[in-house]
Amino acid sequence: MKLYRKKLDGLEALRMEKVRLRYERRHLKPKDLNPLSEWSAGKSSVAAKSGLLGTIMGLMSSQSQWQTAIAVGKPILEILRKRRARGRDYRYAASLPRKKPLAKKIITEIAVNYLIGKAVQLSVYGISSFLKRKKAKKLERMRYS
Repeated sequence: MKLYRKKLDGLEALRMEKVRLRYERRHLKPKDLNPLSEWSAGKSSVAAKSGLLGTIMGLMSSQSQWQTAIAVGKPILEILRKRRARGRDYRYAASLPRKKPLAKKIITEIAVNYLIGKAVQLSVYGISSFLKRKKAKKLERMRYS
C-alpha cells in the first residue's frame, strides 16, 4: 500500500520534503485551494453562467465580499428586468396609455400651472380694469347729470 506518491530515500529526503511542503503552504493563494475558481474563470458560455447553477458557482468561487455581491446581484437584477418588461408587455397588450417619464411629467406640470396662473392673473386684471372703467363712466355720468 502506497501512502505517499514520492519515493523518499531516508530521513534527509523526508526533511527536505517537509521544508518544501511548508514553503508551498506559506506561498499558497486562496484561489489555489478552490478548484471551482479555475473552472469558472475559464471561457464558458453565457447560458452556463446564468441560472441557479451559475449563481451557485459564482458564490462558491467568490473570494471577496465584492465578488459575492456581484454573484448575488446579477440574478436579482435579471429578475427585476424581466418583471419590468412583463409589466410593459401587459400595458401594451391591454392598449393602456404609455407612462411618461418622471422629468417630462414634472416639466409639463410646471408649464401647465404657469399658464393657468397667467390666465387667472390676466383675467383678474382684465375684470378689475373693466370694473374701474365702468365705475369711472358711472361717476362721469353722475357729474354731468
